[in-house]
Amino acid sequence: MKKNLVKSFFRRLILEILDFLFNRNWFFKFLGKVNRKKQFITGLFLMHPQERKYGLYFAFSARLKRNQKTWDPFFSGIIVSKKKMSLMFSVSSDGRQIIRKSNQDKLLHLYQKLFKIANYLGLSDNPRQAIRFAGIIPGILARRGISVESPEAEISAELVVLGIKNLLEEGKANLRMPIVVLGAKGFVGQRVCKKIKEDEGIGNPLFAIDVQNTWPGFNIPIAAVDVTLQSAIINYLELIPKGSIIINEVYPPPNLEVVALFEKKDISVYHFSGFDGKAYPNLPFAYNRCIPFCAAMSSEGVKVIIRRMGV
Repeated sequence: MKKNLVKSFFRRLILEILDFLFNRNWFFKFLGKVNRKKQFITGLFLMHPQERKYGLYFAFSARLKRNQKTWDPFFSGIIVSKKKMSLMFSVSSDGRQIIRKSNQDKLLHLYQKLFKIANYLGLSDNPRQAIRFAGIIPGILARRGISVESPEAEISAELVVLGIKNLLEEGKANLRMPIVVLGAKGFVGQRVCKKIKEDEGIGNPLFAIDVQNTWPGFNIPIAAVDVTLQSAIINYLELIPKGSIIINEVYPPPNLEVVALFEKKDISVYHFSGFDGKAYPNLPFAYNRCIPFCAAMSSEGVKVIIRRMGV
């Protein structure tokens, strides 16, 4: 316990020092001159906490409190994948704050700050293609007309489909199982359905389900792909047939109590933890030793990390 507290303190202290020294326009301009030649930095990734403990993993409480007022992205580490690097940043505002219309100016400020950093680093002719936002931010940016592009949603959908194909190839799901996308009208769900239809490697029947839809009443096992909201999967406990599988893309994943309820019905729960890559510092909790889909710069050559829950 004491060792973990010491480790946590120094992780946050180092990030605080690095942010103070290098989260500066002059540094990004200098780094951009090198990067335009070497192209070792390919993207930016911005995180926001689902719960306070996620924010405290990267920053001290005082930093989180100050950031509530400014919404300035603070440096949180690096991601390395396929010998390329992305810079990680965080903002302390949670989903409830991000979604409030009264915070639109702050959200725009956050977007413009990252856009400027991407420009300084020379990441792309279109800097938005080099920026990845976690959680609900891409959907809110699109809804508010700040950015209609969403490369993270497109790539996340591609990786979900890749993970489904992996489960089919491994025999965890069979070719007769209907694939039921839960949250099919959502920001990512629409894209998942579209890409499943377009993929010639998936011949399973596809059902797109959202809260407004009537449940079809399956009498055979299904593969339920959960791209809904956190904790929404429990609402389908009595509807999903025995022998089915649940493929969860939602973060954080269902807790062990929820998983146990599905296991009692002989329903296996798989979680798409992320893709192969390394983060410094290592990402916390369910993203331990992998990188979230929304941080991927490309789906090409990426390995999806799938973990069976409850075992």
